Amino acid sequence: MPGKTQGDKIDELTTLAAALDERLNNARTEIKQMTASQDKLAEKLDDLRREVAVLQEQVKELKSGAQQSASRSFSLILALVAAALALLGQAILAHFGIK
Repeated sequence: MPGKTQGDKIDELTTLAAALDERLNNARTEIKQMTASQDKLAEKLDDLRREVAVLQEQVKELKSGAQQSASRSFSLILALVAAALALLGQAILAHFGIK
């Protein structure tokens, strides 16, 4: 059985080169798809970061509002207690007839 001729070797190399070219084209297509997916993922990540920043700001505002509300409530309670003590003092003074 004789060895391969130059033409046979060239045909075989041409076939291999075509197969490698096809595989390279497929790899390029996959890289483009992966890049597009990565870009979309980066956009979604940026959107999430913005949403988290907004949520953090809202939580900060809620905490501030709660602190202000607690401060106002304390002031109101303090004023009511002072008024009650003043009324109690006047009642005691009136009971003992002290003016």
